[in-house]
Amino acid sequence: MIYKPPFQLTQKIFNLSQEVTLELGKLEGEQVDLPPIKLRKKNSIRTIQTSLEIEGNTLTFEQVTEIFNGKRIVAPEKDIIEVKNAIEVYKFFKQLRAENINDLLLAHGLLMKNLSPIIYLSLIHISEPTRPY
Repeated sequence: MIYKPPFQLTQKIFNLSQEVTLELGKLEGEQVDLPPIKLRKKNSIRTIQTSLEIEGNTLTFEQVTEIFNGKRIVAPEKDIIEVKNAIEVYKFFKQLRAENINDLLLAHGLLMKNLSPIIYLSLIHISEPTRPY
């Protein structure tokens, strides 16, 4: 017995299926161009190190790499905490929405964790900004 689908195959359906196939092919082709995991890891570490360097962190790329790999280093505690916090935020980076204040506060809270109790605790009590009249 031959299966008969509950629809009639039309030219429009055929054309749409061709477009879907073409788009799927493009997506699969893009997967091939993804940088190797080692390169992405190196870029992540470089991004964290240079971003923190701008803020005054003294750790080198090699030191940040060691922390990223779970190793211990000898360095100022504040700098080590900043790197660990940045790595933590980086894990959630793709899930965070820059236009969402709660996501922004979450990221900032993670970045400030264990650095300054006064600043970190003040995040909990942020009120709505006042409007100038």
